[in-house]
Amino acid sequence: MTPRVTLDTNVLRDILDSRRPGHRDAAAFAQLIQAGKLVAQVTSRVDMDVPRDPLRGLVDSLHYLQVHRPGGPFRVGVSRIGSSDYFVDEDEGALVEELMNHLFPGSASFGKRQSQRVADVDHLLAHRRSGADWFITSEKAILAQSGYLAQRVGIRATSCRGFLESLGVSRHTASASRPLD
Repeated sequence: MTPRVTLDTNVLRDILDSRRPGHRDAAAFAQLIQAGKLVAQVTSRVDMDVPRDPLRGLVDSLHYLQVHRPGGPFRVGVSRIGSSDYFVDEDEGALVEELMNHLFPGSASFGKRQSQRVADVDHLLAHRRSGADWFITSEKAILAQSGYLAQRVGIRATSCRGFLESLGVSRHTASASRPLD
């Protein structure tokens, strides 16, 4: 079975912008997707992260991303009625709070980056709900807590480089030295 991955918005930016530090790894990762060795998706939060052109048009042009975008927790001002976003129950609401506190300890609920942090947690929950195999990101806070995410929430999170290295894939050529599983 072909592994399914969820791409965080920062990975899309890395794929599309050759000036970004993660571009080489992300481009090699994208080659695996284009070759059919991985199935990639983005969550509905990409609409919040990339609301307008020119980047929006570029993201939408990535034909290898699944058309269906798994939804995250319904947010007033972000979600649309009829979207794939969902209302959370009490348990998942507590998990949202736990993830916010664990990934971003001490962050103010009104701080400058708060909407980005909320979107990060929403991406993770949408990924988890979709049942995809890996969450691919360059977000340092998420990568630093990958062990916690795997144990507590069942989310395997890694970077493009980490994923490529685990497969023995060179970032210069996207040919795997061992089969993907």
